Amino acid sequence: MQSHDTMNDDAVRLAAEEVFKKLSKDKKLSFFDALSFVIITELLDGMFSLTFDRDFKNLGLTVYPE
Repeated sequence: MQSHDTMNDDAVRLAAEEVFKKLSKDKKLSFFDALSFVIITELLDGMFSLTFDRDFKNLGLTVYPE
């Protein structure tokens, strides 16, 4: 993936599509979860997520509450 300094809307969407294609069948991941994953990991440098969505934790993201 590109560095967050050079990612534009299309690059974020394409990266999310890659994540979605790779993980949607095994993890039953939604496209929105894949998009959120790319934004958190690439644009927000892995910032923690305030969520009750277990998919985020399953993707290896830091979530609160645990």
